[in-house]
Amino acid sequence: MPTGDLDYLRADCAGILGLPAFASLPTNEQAQVDALINEAYRECFIPPDGGRPRWSEQYVGFLLKAPATFTATMAAAARTLTGPSITLEAAYAGSMIKIGSKY
Repeated sequence: MPTGDLDYLRADCAGILGLPAFASLPTNEQAQVDALINEAYRECFIPPDGGRPRWSEQYVGFLLKAPATFTATMAAAARTLTGPSITLEAAYAGSMIKIGSKY
């Protein structure tokens, strides 16, 4: 018998109802049991005021690199920029390039 997971809770509910297994319940009642389990989880984790639970908050600090300005050229329909050699640290891979007022 599984312990501490959804299958355990399902089996426990079936046992409370006097059935040998969760699969013994009709499909619609299985859905009702799952809905009740989900509601119980929700009530355990969401504060009574409906706000964000404290356990879900995470505070992370990080530094953003200052913008780098350079001039480059790009041919129509090209996928690469050519211009002066600039070095981007791996931590900033995928950063945006601003051209005029657009990114």
